[in-house]
Amino acid sequence: MSTTLLVARTRLRVMIRETTPNQWSNTRLNDLLQDSDWETYKKLGRIRNAGYGELEEDITLAADATTFSLTPGSNPTALTKNLKGIIGIDLVNSAGENVPCGELQSEDEHFFRTTNATVASGDVPPLYRLRRPSILFLPPASVARTLRVRYRPRTTAFADDTATLDVDDDYVPYVCTRAAIFAKLDLGETDPMLNQAMQLLEDELFADLAHMSGEGRTQIVKRVDDSYQL
Repeated sequence: MSTTLLVARTRLRVMIRETTPNQWSNTRLNDLLQDSDWETYKKLGRIRNAGYGELEEDITLAADATTFSLTPGSNPTALTKNLKGIIGIDLVNSAGENVPCGELQSEDEHFFRTTNATVASGDVPPLYRLRRPSILFLPPASVARTLRVRYRPRTTAFADDTATLDVDDDYVPYVCTRAAIFAKLDLGETDPMLNQAMQLLEDELFADLAHMSGEGRTQIVKRVDDSYQL
């Protein structure tokens, strides 16, 4: 996942064949790429074993900490993506084993807060509760603990031209082609060929995507571009 916004936007400008310099603003093309990137990611997430739609990351819950911020960043001090929903959380104990963490109920929270309980061992799995903008963990421990979080991510808005697309490089041609179609629609073009181009992308690119080679994806995108002259 290394294609930057700048690289993708440059490719998109070539595809849309601008009749005047900067016919589309960088801001508009960035919006189109953002939308296309995330729509592609969501579609990939619906394909079994495609490796999209959920992430697994290890984080560190500091000693005596009861909350973990959901502000995206770098592991192990943060999750790398915005969190849409938690699938499950495990404690990675001193033996390297995954021990499931249960969900924190209201009565549990009341007990831990009123007794001010703290466990000494890092091998005691905490209970958790999603309480945006953080995850609540109780009871705290006197040592740092490693937690393995499985979650469904949300797209992260592009911060600048160095931001990277959420999809792998193999799918960038699709992202740019989809964005190019919508860029043409910006001009008020109602050519049915644009709808046909989009349908071809939807039908062929995702028909058997989990088993298609990168070369196959590239050929489909090239055929759409050549046939419909985006």
